[in-house]
This record gives sequence, structure tokens and C-alpha cells, in this order.
Amino acid sequence: MTNRKLKQQLHEAFEHASPKTLPQDVFEACVPGKETATPRKRTVALWRPLVAVAAVLALVLTGILLWPERAVPTASMKVSLDVNPSILLEIDDSENIVAVNALNEDGSVLVGKDEWAGTTVDATVGALVQAMVQEGYLNDNANSVLISVDGTDATRAASLEQKLAAEVQTLLADGGFEGAVLSQTLSADDALRQQADAYGISYGKATLIRHLLGLDPLKTFEELAALSINDLNLLCNTTAMPGIHASGNASDKSYIAKETATQTALTHAALTAEQVAMLKTEFDCEDGVMCYEVEFVYNGTEYEYEIDATTGEILKTESEAEESDDEDDPDDVFPESEQAYIAPDAVKTIVLTHAGVDETAVIQYDCEEDVENGAAVYEIEFRCGDTEFEYCVDAVTGEVLSAQTEDDRD
Repeated sequence: MTNRKLKQQLHEAFEHASPKTLPQDVFEACVPGKETATPRKRTVALWRPLVAVAAVLALVLTGILLWPERAVPTASMKVSLDVNPSILLEIDDSENIVAVNALNEDGSVLVGKDEWAGTTVDATVGALVQAMVQEGYLNDNANSVLISVDGTDATRAASLEQKLAAEVQTLLADGGFEGAVLSQTLSADDALRQQADAYGISYGKATLIRHLLGLDPLKTFEELAALSINDLNLLCNTTAMPGIHASGNASDKSYIAKETATQTALTHAALTAEQVAMLKTEFDCEDGVMCYEVEFVYNGTEYEYEIDATTGEILKTESEAEESDDEDDPDDVFPESEQAYIAPDAVKTIVLTHAGVDETAVIQYDCEEDVENGAAVYEIEFRCGDTEFEYCVDAVTGEVLSAQTEDDRD
């Protein structure tokens, strides 16, 4: 019950309890020098309204004292919105807002000092997304939003996730550009929550980063945590990830065109697109810098380039002869060595642990001996679901020299 309603009830109680005009005989009783006996029954009648007022006051005051304890809402689910601003919404069983918390400085600008409690989660998400558009956090160059729903009731959480994702997609379209919405429901993981807190990001963003690290184990949590949601979406835009629902395409308008990066690599190699085979250009991240990875094969040699996606500068280039499939090639066996080579079973444990893959989920596992730059290595290939993994491991130390993943649905 609000203070306004309490005041209104008190006012009405006094209105009905107190007569607007006094009876004529009461006025006469007040004339000086005139003694008039007042009937006993009228005295009782005058006190009855006062008794009623006292009763109403007692009830109202009791309600005031007890109401705050009963009316404190509790949060049953949490919804995080991530763009660059990161905001956490706490909601009750009726999907009304209990609290709105900014998780970073940009989030504080949007949340401000507004009173959000009591509004519906739909209205609050809509208002925050519109504010992000107005403040320039969401636009045609950076159009990605991550919605994460955290709740113990998986069915309710999934339903709310779908509803909010559809609403945000509509709002961005109304804003004049195509949006890209990533959404997910979260599961309990205390270690990941602590890691998110350590890097000052939301638990939802940390969960998305964990998915990306599963696709590319050579990346680090630290370098991905520094990227915006739009950049993270560019890294996974062509790859379906379990548990992540995506609509729309992440904008790449802040970066040079993919065709420009491809031509930069070909020009450096003094080749044309018609001369090479297996040409592929994809977004990548090198030491926290967004770049394009360009790969192709020419005359038995594999080429790989890293091109800065902002400046077009060549960050890294590698080339090596394609591996031979000839089993009789003397280079395909380990040379004699005074150092002991680790066993293939131990190598399997190393790569599966590095990939974060359970052995029961692995299919088509293959491990071969090879020699690279005079060093004995194991070349490992295996599949897990729709993802193919390729590893190169030092046969003496067990060090992972390279790791690559590729999704067959691309």
C-alpha cells in the first residue's frame, strides 16, 4: 500500500466520521447564559464517529507497520543485457522489476537514477535498448545485443529468453537498422561466475566467451573479454554454437571489407584468386586485435595470413609445404632419439583436455607420427559432433604446438 493510498483512506475516514454541520440544538446549547440539558443519547451519538475514526486509525497504522515486511519483492530470475553497456535486471515471479544494476561505467550512464522497480521486464528492456540506440551504443556499425536469462526454472527462463529476443529484434528494426541478437539461458557455474567478476563482465558475456574458446582453444579468456559483443558475434557469426540462439548478422561496417583483406594477402604472395585453391577468409582475433585470417593453397604450399581488420596491415604470414599422404615417406616416422617419446595414449589425454572434450563424445580419432623442422611431432585429428579438431603436439615434451577447429556446417 503506498503512502498516497494511506492518506486517501485516512481522509475518507475523517470525511465520513465528522459531520460537515452541527445540529441546531447543539448551537443553542452553546449560547451564553442559557442552560440546556443535553440528552444522554446524543452524547453517545457524538462519540460514535470518534470511536470509528480511532478504529480506522488503528487498522491503518497496523497496516503501515506490517506492510513493508510483507511487500518486499524477491528476485526469481535475472536478465543481463550486453552491448558495451552491461546491465543486470532482477525480476520477480510476475516478471516485474525488482532492481536494475549497472555492471560497467557505460551501463551506469543508461541506468541513471530512474526508479525501475515495479515496471515489467518487457517495458524495461525496451526502454534500455531504445536508450542504447539514442546514445549511439547500438547503430548500423555495431548492431549486436546479447540477452542472457538466469533462473532455476529452465522452462520459464527459456520462454522469457525467446520473448525478449524477439522484442529486441523488433525494436532494432524500428530503429532503422537490422539488428543481430544473441540469446541464451544460463546454467550454474561458480567458477565461471568468479572469472566474470574478476574481468568485470557479466556472467552472460563470460558464458559466450566460453563457447568461443571451445571453438578455438588457442584464444584466451582475457583477450576475448576485452572485445565488444559485436566483435564476439563476428567471431562466431558463421558458426552455430549449442545453447546460443542467433538472429541477424553482426555488422562488419567498422572494418575493411573481407574482399580487401583477401586481396592484400594474395598481392603479398604475388598470386591471383584464380591461381590458388581452398581460398578462405574469416574474422579472427590476434592478441585482442580484430583481424581477418586468410588461407589458401598454391603449388603444394599452404599460405596463412593475419590482416588487421581496421588498418589492413599484415600482422602475420606463414607458409609451409602440404603434408604428404605417402605412408612410405621416411619423414613420416620418428627419428632415433636419446629422449623418450611420449605414448600415443598420453597424447590423446593431452589434446582432449586442451579441447575440453570428453573422450566418450569423440569420433574418428586419428593420431600419426610426423617430423616438422627436424622435431618429432604427433598429428592428431578427431571429431566431436559437427566440429573437427586438428592438433600438432611435440612428441617429446607433449606441448601443444598448434590447434585448429572447423565446423562442418559452415
